[in-house]
Amino acid sequence: MAVHPHARLVRKGYEAFTRGDLDGLRESLAGDCTYHFPGTHPLAGDYKGQDAVLYVFRRIFEERAGR
Repeated sequence: MAVHPHARLVRKGYEAFTRGDLDGLRESLAGDCTYHFPGTHPLAGDYKGQDAVLYVFRRIFEERAGR
């Protein structure tokens, strides 16, 4: 059975995220994407649009020091 194009896109996005490849991840995000970071952490909140979503992911990587 062939892999659905959406599944391929999601896998590509997860692989880019795992590598810390935010430019590669951008290719998998819709221009009007939204990410919700739950909780009371200083980064918690809603991030709208590719730049905002990638900003919070970049901050997560920085906080985790690449771990």
